[in-house]
Amino acid sequence: MIERTIDFVFSQINQSDTDILGNTQIPIHDKLKLYFLNIPDAYSIGTIIRHMDDLQRYYPRLHEKVKRHLDTIWDGVIELVEQGMNRDELQKVDTVILKLMLNETLSKLLDYEFIAGHQVSFESGIKAMSDIVLYGLIKTDLPK
Repeated sequence: MIERTIDFVFSQINQSDTDILGNTQIPIHDKLKLYFLNIPDAYSIGTIIRHMDDLQRYYPRLHEKVKRHLDTIWDGVIELVEQGMNRDELQKVDTVILKLMLNETLSKLLDYEFIAGHQVSFESGIKAMSDIVLYGLIKTDLPK
């Protein structure tokens, strides 16, 4: 039953991501926003997040399966960023480092001790991360 839940959650995420990526009517900027907005909704089943430690301890095969899914969860974002860079619609960035940042942030947000210790929820952490990635740190409306 646990494995079926994992498969169901990640198949929903993959389908949603495929729908976003495949829609040629949406500009890359909007696709990126939709992609990040898709993560919290798709992850709304807190059981996987809250029980990652239990999966690792009691069901190591399922824990590895979740990790494999998580290792590819940002592939669509990286694909969009590369498309945007090739079309000169996005800033040039090192996508290896971008994926590392996304993976490490996601990993920490899946760590119950981290989120409890920092009083952050998975959803608010994903939102903060996506805002930083999409909008950066430097205000664009600064006086010259």
